[in-house]
Amino acid sequence: MNKWLLNYAHLFLYFLTKIVLLFLWK
Repeated sequence: MNKWLLNYAHLFLYFLTKIVLLFLWK
């Protein structure tokens, strides 16, 4: 497995949860 791909996947999930939380707070 590529370390960069795993890193990007974690960043994507992190930002995705941030956006979802922002929408839930509204």
